[in-house]
Amino acid sequence: MRGDGAAAPVKVEVKRWGTIYVRLPTVAEVEAAQTEDAEGDPLTQHALARSAARLICDETGARLFDPDNEDDVDLLAARRWSDLQQVLAAGRDAGN
Repeated sequence: MRGDGAAAPVKVEVKRWGTIYVRLPTVAEVEAAQTEDAEGDPLTQHALARSAARLICDETGARLFDPDNEDDVDLLAARRWSDLQQVLAAGRDAGN
C-alpha cells in the first residue's frame, strides 16, 4: 500500500503491448463504474474497454486512458479480446 492507502500499480506483460501497469480498483470505484454503465451511458456498448481504461496506468498509478473519452474507449475496444482480458484479470486478481 502507498501512503495514500492505494495499492501500488501492478506490472503486467501483455504479449502484443509489452509491459504495462494496472491500477487495483477499490470497491467504491468498481461500484461507481457499474452504476455508470447501468445508467445508459452512451459508451456502455464498450463497457469492457471502459473498464480497461480505468485500470491501465503508468508506474505511478496515473491513468493513460480516459474512460469517459469516446476515442480512448474506441481505441481499446478495437484491441484483441485476449489482451484486454489480461488487463482486466490483472486488475481483478493482482491483489490476491
